[in-house]
Amino acid sequence: MGYHFHLPAVQADRSLSIGPATLLPAGQLQLDVERQIDAWPARNDGQQALHDEILALAKSWAADATLEVTASDHGEANRLADEAMAILRLFVRSKSFTEMPKIARTGEIINSSRQTINIEPGEAIGARWQRIDGHLPFRFSEQLILDLQKDQRLDLLGRQMLLPLEQRSHLGQRAITALTVLDLSYRSLEPTVQVLGAAIAVETMFSSNSGGSHSAQALPIARRVAYLSCRAECGRTNPACPYIQVKKANDLQAQLLAAAGRGDAWLCTAFVDVAAPREIANALADLPLFAARNEIAHMGRTTLDTKRLRSLRWLADEIVMMGLSWLADRPDEATIADLDAEIDEKC
Repeated sequence: MGYHFHLPAVQADRSLSIGPATLLPAGQLQLDVERQIDAWPARNDGQQALHDEILALAKSWAADATLEVTASDHGEANRLADEAMAILRLFVRSKSFTEMPKIARTGEIINSSRQTINIEPGEAIGARWQRIDGHLPFRFSEQLILDLQKDQRLDLLGRQMLLPLEQRSHLGQRAITALTVLDLSYRSLEPTVQVLGAAIAVETMFSSNSGGSHSAQALPIARRVAYLSCRAECGRTNPACPYIQVKKANDLQAQLLAAAGRGDAWLCTAFVDVAAPREIANALADLPLFAARNEIAHMGRTTLDTKRLRSLRWLADEIVMMGLSWLADRPDEATIADLDAEIDEKC
């Protein structure tokens, strides 16, 4: 069955499919409803009233795009719609260098403003109006949709979404979970939730599952991220640096301190943006992603300012997209152990 969701203020120049979900241009749903009513006319007054109500609703949505989801029931439709919207938002953010409008289904985001009255004893009173959040106009241009249709990462996610949960590949399901958690972080107005969601998304995408291990994951994840994202291509086209060569935190810290003592300091931004041994993390101007998460867990708050919060969200977006790129070039049964083996071979 096809379930349709309203996307207020969103336009689409053409349809775009992501597995069982399809973004439909404005007015398409109304045409589909009218065709269905013509093909299956009402047989009594009750059915006619229902048809009239549904057609009136479709007409009220006709100026905006809609999301069609093929599912067996409403619960599955909502889950797949959540996944599809998280994917759409991430891929559109990845093509933008600024904060983009929050394209969303009705009810996914707060659509309101907040007013306050300010009273300063002995002075004038004042008032402030603040937009909290809400739907802002966004257009999926034909070129943007064509670019998305060519993206192998989107194809990978669509193929996974077509499968029942229990049949999805291990990393395929983890990737979709990482995207949905990252999406919750993006939509949240609470800074601590933004940091926690970004960190959990990266950990979900890149943590090891070998033997059900629950050992410390931060530095191994940073190693994987650095291997895939280092602009100097250490371990790929250039020799591996200590951050990629060394697996244990104590060994890495010892090598880096020894190198610094020789005047040969190493600082891999791709690595320390995610995690760093304690001695190194204490010397950094900005908290690594996982250190920012730990600060919230241990102190109950974040000390990050708005600029750093934004950069960490963008960092998490880039890391998750990078993981999708690696996964899209591998068989469905690929695991994080395969990525580790690839890194070890290059070192």
